[in-house]
Amino acid sequence: MDLAFIPNDPNQNSHLRRTLIATGVTVGVTALSWICLEFGLLRLDREQFITLFTVLWLGNIGFLVVIRTGVIKRFRDSSLILPQIIWIGTGTMITVYFLDEMRYVALMLFLVAMILGALELKFRHALLMTAFASVGYALVIVLLIQNHPDSIRLPEEIIVWAAYSAVMLGSLLVGKEMNDLRTALIRHNQGLEILLDRLHEQATTDELTGIYNRRHMMTILSQQKSMADRGSYKFSVCFCDIDHFKQVNDTLGHGAGDLVLQNFCQIVEQHIRENDFVGRFGGEEFVLVMSMADKEHAYQMADRLRTVLEHARLLDSAADLRLTTSFGVTEYQAGESIERLLSRVDDALYKAKEQGRNRVVAA
Repeated sequence: MDLAFIPNDPNQNSHLRRTLIATGVTVGVTALSWICLEFGLLRLDREQFITLFTVLWLGNIGFLVVIRTGVIKRFRDSSLILPQIIWIGTGTMITVYFLDEMRYVALMLFLVAMILGALELKFRHALLMTAFASVGYALVIVLLIQNHPDSIRLPEEIIVWAAYSAVMLGSLLVGKEMNDLRTALIRHNQGLEILLDRLHEQATTDELTGIYNRRHMMTILSQQKSMADRGSYKFSVCFCDIDHFKQVNDTLGHGAGDLVLQNFCQIVEQHIRENDFVGRFGGEEFVLVMSMADKEHAYQMADRLRTVLEHARLLDSAADLRLTTSFGVTEYQAGESIERLLSRVDDALYKAKEQGRNRVVAA
């Protein structure tokens, strides 16, 4: 069981950071109220002070527990920012009511939570939060007029309330603008990621068959060579060529020939290992890179694949059509160039053709 306070889940971690920021407002209000209590600027005795802030802190700790334990994932609002701000705002407004001249400091501290909400919440929720804060402070003023008229100068309080409401509304609008910019940036980045994926796919795959193209297979061969030159790693290369493929194009048309190539590649992909690679070198010629395979192992895999392809139905519209494949196989020799490796395996394929096709020849 992970006992670390900071969760590993990025979203959960982000929610926790926001909650800690909001909790910082409670820390500030608590510290301010304690100082005012010591100097007689808070209309609460020590027992009332402890009761009020115990309840307020229990709520804050509850939010932290809900987020840290992952229970937050069960809520529709997976950040609980609005409930946290409402809770902190309620505690702050109660504190403001019991403070005298220092209540404006508490209001400034609560602005931190308001700005956080403006940046994180949807506009309608942020608007609700702003209305709550404005109405909450107005209610405090009304209660002060009724219960402690000597501690308030109404014209000044109205001006402060109007300015406070205006600042909160301004924060809301700025937060909305930043949220819109962030949303636009996220969409732009997503579009760039999709475009980059498409460009990468176009640069590495054969358009007709969907397997790797010659350029990417050369990159894979270079990577395999680097690993083999560093130690005991082995890999083999196999050239395969569909026998008499030109007759398919001549008799059935190039459209049928394309379908044959596509079905051929699907079958090959289904019968090679996950750590092997297949690519089209051109026309009806394909290359297999068999990682962690010596020549004997590669020969066996190529022969099994040859047998599968010999009996495969490569074209639905020509059920009787059966095509054979010739294979040339060789194992990489330490220190040789990629060009030399491909020349040796090409010679092996040529010998397979010379010896009657539909066979595997190892260089």
